[in-house]
Amino acid sequence: MSAAIFDNSTAYAARQVSQVAKITFRSTLEPGLADLGFHRVEKFLYRSDGHGAIQHFLEFQLWGGPLNYVLCDFGMASADGHRFAVECLKLYGGVSYSWENWVPRVFGVWCQVGRFCGWGPRSSLKLNKSEMHNISDRALRDIRDMILPKAKAVTSLEAFADQILKDEPWLPWITSHGAMRAAEYIYAARRIGTDPSTILSAIEPRAHPDVKSGLGRNVDAFAFIESVLSHRL
Repeated sequence: MSAAIFDNSTAYAARQVSQVAKITFRSTLEPGLADLGFHRVEKFLYRSDGHGAIQHFLEFQLWGGPLNYVLCDFGMASADGHRFAVECLKLYGGVSYSWENWVPRVFGVWCQVGRFCGWGPRSSLKLNKSEMHNISDRALRDIRDMILPKAKAVTSLEAFADQILKDEPWLPWITSHGAMRAAEYIYAARRIGTDPSTILSAIEPRAHPDVKSGLGRNVDAFAFIESVLSHRL
């Protein structure tokens, strides 16, 4: 083989390796997410608008060594309700929430997609470089067929408040931030004119362990609920 042919073959092989290296989970996933109406706002965080008063989010996390598993959360939030909940947590949730380095998630109500859709151990999909398209296709298909149909009716504060209170398999309290979820419910219910006593009777059964699980050790769940109920909108 001549030196020129050898050099060309080596260069071709290098280009092929380079192209394979560029095939990542994100690069195979994002076109499909765009088709579903989700656009990237951070590295692995995507948002979908156009759902009335409610925003939809998808957040992916890569883990394992070296980053060989992926998990996904589907979240819902009212932008104003989320700001209200964060403010209440900083004031009434305990010392850790008042620290400057506390960074809240952009949603406090979420579904663990892999948990509901049966992705496998630790609710994750195993990443494999040679099957990256198949893996992203599985994630997109489950989100499209099993998650979004359940969320599509949640477009108003009324529907959001109703959904938050439920403890359905796809959106259970156990996978959400209990205190944040409670505060977002209280915000939505107050905004739509629900009587405070009705709100209290609806949310108090969730005080333990759900709401308490998201609070500081020395914070009483019932006191937190009452503080949020009286906090200015």
